[in-house]
Amino acid sequence: MTTPTADSQSRPLLQHVAVIGAAGGLGQGILNVCRSAGKSFTAIVRSRPERITAVPVGSRVVVVESLNDRPALMEAFAGADAVLTALGATATTHEHSSDRYSRSSKVGEKAPEFKLKDQAGEERMLSTMMKDGPVALVFYLSASW
Repeated sequence: MTTPTADSQSRPLLQHVAVIGAAGGLGQGILNVCRSAGKSFTAIVRSRPERITAVPVGSRVVVVESLNDRPALMEAFAGADAVLTALGATATTHEHSSDRYSRSSKVGEKAPEFKLKDQAGEERMLSTMMKDGPVALVFYLSASW
């Protein structure tokens, strides 16, 4: 399936996506969008594969216990046109600091102003980005892969 672009050329649409963190709330939402759009997926979970239900034909659920397991991730990514991350810290996340959750922001809490470099190395400020509308912030623990 293709869709026309502004310059009248065509590009293939995504047909199969891999979703890291598929068992969580955001991951479940992404899988629902895939189901509604008729797209197949690979639901990648660390645990709780039983949370992934209504798996369409051509889709699969893969348990990868660690983001450091590069061979398992590469196998899970096989056949995917894109890899989406829906990672988050939960009560089941193995943490090195027992007070990490007591210091974290709560749902609905206003994020503090910050300035960071984006993937292109350009500085971005939260307040500037919010002028264009809502901003989704995603933070995750770094994985060495």
